[in-house]
Amino acid sequence: LEFVITRLPSKQEMPQLLETITKLALKSNIELTSFRPQPSVSKEVYEEVPVNLNIKGTYHSVGFFLAQIGNLERIITPSNVRMDVLIPSTKDPSTTRADMVITAFVYKEH
Repeated sequence: LEFVITRLPSKQEMPQLLETITKLALKSNIELTSFRPQPSVSKEVYEEVPVNLNIKGTYHSVGFFLAQIGNLERIITPSNVRMDVLIPSTKDPSTTRADMVITAFVYKEH
């Protein structure tokens, strides 16, 4: 039961989600430029909590960041990923900007 609650909590826990994504961004050497929660979408047994996310970094760091999201205990799925090429400079070595929606899932207690 504890395993299921970790993967599919019964509350949105938006501050914890922001903290988790921020830590992953730091670990991945990613700049998190935007984190915008959207209205949740109610399904029969769960709610989908979408968040618009904008990041930038090197191509490999963006890929590492996405892989880290997939390895989280909590179920979070990235979708609508759009990547753009950036020209790196001495001030900003970023080569990739990515806009996406990450969706966290919340169990609806009956």
